[in-house]
Amino acid sequence: MRELTIHEVASIFGKTLAPVGKRSICPIRNHRREDKTFSVFRGSDGKILWKCFSCDAPNDCGDEVKLYGLLSGMDRKEAWHALRDMGYAVPGAKDGHERPSRLPLRKAVIPIAGRSEALREVLPFAQDRWDLIRLQRLGAVEKFAEARRLPPDLLRDLDVVDIAHDAVGFGYRDPSTGTPCRVKARALERKTFWIEPRAREGESGVALSPLYLADKLDTPAGIQSVIVVTEGEVDALTLRSVGIRNTVSLPDGAGSASKVDLRPIWYRCSLVLSAVDADEDGERAHRELYGRSMAMQKPIARVRWQIGDGRVFKDANEALVAGWTREQFVACLQAAANQLRGYEVNLASAC
Repeated sequence: MRELTIHEVASIFGKTLAPVGKRSICPIRNHRREDKTFSVFRGSDGKILWKCFSCDAPNDCGDEVKLYGLLSGMDRKEAWHALRDMGYAVPGAKDGHERPSRLPLRKAVIPIAGRSEALREVLPFAQDRWDLIRLQRLGAVEKFAEARRLPPDLLRDLDVVDIAHDAVGFGYRDPSTGTPCRVKARALERKTFWIEPRAREGESGVALSPLYLADKLDTPAGIQSVIVVTEGEVDALTLRSVGIRNTVSLPDGAGSASKVDLRPIWYRCSLVLSAVDADEDGERAHRELYGRSMAMQKPIARVRWQIGDGRVFKDANEALVAGWTREQFVACLQAAANQLRGYEVNLASAC
């Protein structure tokens, strides 16, 4: 394995850095300051590091693994494994020494959507198990649909299933293959969630958690394409029910905004609309999405479901239950898009 340099990391993402000791434009984000704030330098121990004098700590300095993680939206562990699987010799996460090679994976190895070079250990979701779940008719989907003012047939078409008489499940598919990879289940009477498949005693691994409905995106050709990101599955289903088809959801609420792989949508659209909840968790999720979009040089705008007099609905489903029409939803999306110069597009066709 050959050593990876900070300059090579930048080149992977189409960025060019000045030589060691010189300053460049920051590849991580666009700063208001016009001067060059990103420096590659040699530390006292001889190791080449980088520092940006405009980024906020702790994302203002580091090595090649940290830079790759910031540019790709991965945490350090994911970035380390991604670079290792690409054939690079990379330092350890904490001690500066290379980690030992991983043991052979006992479970299925599935590429993360949009990141074909990065592999992670995931729990297998058996196709026969998925087929049985989809065929169940216990009435939970119909109860859930009635409470949320959603059409049950649409929900079943979008892989919402009966887990029990009092619980539904949102079926996730790998965007790159379309195969089922997990079910996020929730009770009807209380807001509790659990994930299938789950690790058993003595097992390790995770269920692949891509963006919900990312496998069902239909970005149109020939016009500016727009994708809406919501905070939860119900809101994504709500927007789909009124005909806004290019909608996805964060897989595990606001907290997953910093972890989920966003490239499957950023590579397929010219504008992202952040329709997360109007609360503190939603604000944090939007800041995460905004920061990551700046790193990927993708424009993003915040959507608010305006009631009037400065009031807003908390989320899209709350607006739907209150009687909103497609035109009202599109008007709010249009208002958000118009915040960005050059995106005064007709969202009635783009969405």
